[in-house]
Amino acid sequence: MNKPLYEHDCDCCIFLGSHKENDLYYHKGERPTVIARYSNYAPDYVSGMCFATKGKNNSSPVLYEAKKRAIKLEYRGQRR
Repeated sequence: MNKPLYEHDCDCCIFLGSHKENDLYYHKGERPTVIARYSNYAPDYVSGMCFATKGKNNSSPVLYEAKKRAIKLEYRGQRR
């Protein structure tokens, strides 16, 4: 897997690789979610499992990609 493009200092996150200028993460904390970071600046990311859908209103293709990768790696709903 490639290295992150941007800084991300959350100990609960698992790097899932990069996709279209975004670093993808699975956050395995109290509320599992997916994250797409697009710069080193703190607020420059999108997150939310509810937005990780395909073709629905308010969907995020990059978060959907993160969710697919997390499922593939069997992190879905698990806290490791």
